[in-house]
Amino acid sequence: MRIGFFTAIDGWGGSEVYLRSMILGVRARGHEPVLFGVSGTRLYNEIKQAGVECVAWKNAESVFASLRRDKCGTRNLEGGGGEGIPCASIRPLNRGKTVLLGLIPTWLKLLAGNMCEAAKLTHLFHEHRVDVMHVNVNGYETAGPACRCAGILSLAVYHNTFISEGYWFRRWLIRRNIRSYSHVCFVAPRSRDAWERGTGIGRARTSAIWNGVDVDRFHPRDRSYRQSASETLKIVSVGRLSYVKGYRFLLEAMHSLGDNRVRLELIGEGEQEGELRELAQGLSLDGCVTLVGNSERPEDYLRSADVFVLASVAHESCPLVIPEAMACGLPLITSDFGALPDMNIDGDTGLVVPAGDSAALAEAIRRLADDPELAAAMGDTARKRAVSTFSLDRMIRDTLDLYESLCSAADRNIKQKEARDGASRE
Repeated sequence: MRIGFFTAIDGWGGSEVYLRSMILGVRARGHEPVLFGVSGTRLYNEIKQAGVECVAWKNAESVFASLRRDKCGTRNLEGGGGEGIPCASIRPLNRGKTVLLGLIPTWLKLLAGNMCEAAKLTHLFHEHRVDVMHVNVNGYETAGPACRCAGILSLAVYHNTFISEGYWFRRWLIRRNIRSYSHVCFVAPRSRDAWERGTGIGRARTSAIWNGVDVDRFHPRDRSYRQSASETLKIVSVGRLSYVKGYRFLLEAMHSLGDNRVRLELIGEGEQEGELRELAQGLSLDGCVTLVGNSERPEDYLRSADVFVLASVAHESCPLVIPEAMACGLPLITSDFGALPDMNIDGDTGLVVPAGDSAALAEAIRRLADDPELAAAMGDTARKRAVSTFSLDRMIRDTLDLYESLCSAADRNIKQKEARDGASRE
């Protein structure tokens, strides 16, 4: 089977790790993957170096340039780095164009942009035919309508939680695009339910497949769990340093805990790094909290820890770091946001606390610090759940089954149509 993988993302995160795993995984199982991606990105470069066919539909530099605007909302006319040309220095002709563009309704500009992008992708998909297109959805991707126009089966995989858009036309675009796919898959059952309620798409056209991780790469540590409550408890949290992850509440919990036994390492980088460093310093946490930065081997930090914490407050659907931590045999403390309580079973694989509640978070940490036997038992259960529910092999196998069912259904429809046409001619 020739399988296309489409993405519009120009960065690197959990959904890109997912795509890399899927592309290499289906190739290892004898299929022919093709990446339709943004050239110049890490994902594009790594997949190309791995010998997989790559088709660039956009360049990373053009993406970055389109995002650079000055304070008046005009594009950066230099097309390079910097903050763009201020309004006062724009030539009269460009100023006139800007004024004219400002008179066009927002919905019409959005519609024109979507139509242009869909037309471009339709042409590209015609040139590079695949049996089914796997669309990695993180926003308003127009690959669905393009696949329909090109006559290609499409499976959309939504990694984000459903958020009700404030602008009416964006809401319309979301509903229109999700209905354009042959089938829609979500990385968590609760996300599936939310999207069905928010868009009205029928259950017959949706599925849910948990994200999966390499449980052999993320395996438990060799050393035994801490034996005494008096020993140091090392907590680790891995993820982008963003408000989404609720790190502010974790630092506040560490401060209110005031326990010299507890140490915290934050693994990752992001826009909130400076703010978190200032907060840690302001709360006098320099001695017990370390911001490590990015790591290409998070398993090393997970295996050296005693507890994993993710206090997310927004957007999370099925963050890969949770099954990674579970596979390493760590007990979990997570918030109750989104699908996190479906991944971390409260009292079984770990503890679940209300999102944004630093006091409850501190109490959960104290509970595991005081009860090493409970923490060790939860870690063992977490490892078993990771192997049975969140393995990479299971994720790839289930997704391949979806591809094949889509192709089989399409073949049946073609044969039924041919039979009806033959009967009508007779």
